Amino acid sequence: MELAGSVVIAVANQKGGAGKTTSSINLAAGLHKLGLPTLLIDLDQQANASTGLGIDPASVHAGAFEVLQESPELRASLDEARVATSSGVELVAGHTALSHIETNGAGPGTEFRLERALRRLSEPRVVFVDCPPSLGRLTVAALTAAHAVLAPVSPGVDEISGLARLMQSIDIVRANDLNPEIQIGAVITTLYDGRNQVSKDTKTQLKDQFGDRYFGEISRTVRVPESAARNAPVVLYQPDSTAAQDYMDVAQHLAAMIRGGTDQ
Repeated sequence: MELAGSVVIAVANQKGGAGKTTSSINLAAGLHKLGLPTLLIDLDQQANASTGLGIDPASVHAGAFEVLQESPELRASLDEARVATSSGVELVAGHTALSHIETNGAGPGTEFRLERALRRLSEPRVVFVDCPPSLGRLTVAALTAAHAVLAPVSPGVDEISGLARLMQSIDIVRANDLNPEIQIGAVITTLYDGRNQVSKDTKTQLKDQFGDRYFGEISRTVRVPESAARNAPVVLYQPDSTAAQDYMDVAQHLAAMIRGGTDQ
């Protein structure tokens, strides 16, 4: 499928431990397997998405921190910052230096800088933005730039509350005209165990709340941490595992959503 323009998906949840980074990596790799050009932007200062794709943030000449620099003389474009990975997914690496932007900002227009950088990409891509687990400057920048939000939710009451806080954050971005059209486009249940009542209750609640925007469950399996330990997406390292098949099912849903959006 050819893209008429880039499609930007912010992967976000206000609660840590929801499988946000794992989902970013595997859905980007899954869409690449389906023939779509994909780029993952790691906006988390922990840079777990970068190492999860086999890239040491210290080894790149420029990453997300440089893309968001205030000074045009020091700023890198996304084309300059993106690097190839063995998964086929292109990456703009995170770095601990992003904590400075999260705390202090990067001058006037910080929240729009990522959106403007994305408009200058040389070729259309499906872009996943792995957000920090908080509503800080970096998440606001991602929500300002995104066409839709994908929210991974792990089973539990606190995790559902984290989703509610994310929805409040999206409302703030919309109300301040940073991105009036932004909304949650997809929700998935991660770490799903069908034998567990909490998992089943979470699935039911999300399906009832989001309807056709609920894209399914990602099974809890040891294959996911095994793949992460080898800095590889489970959809590539263990493609026959249940989690890999689940992620590919979600990737198919996303491809259909993107197809519908680009056909409009």
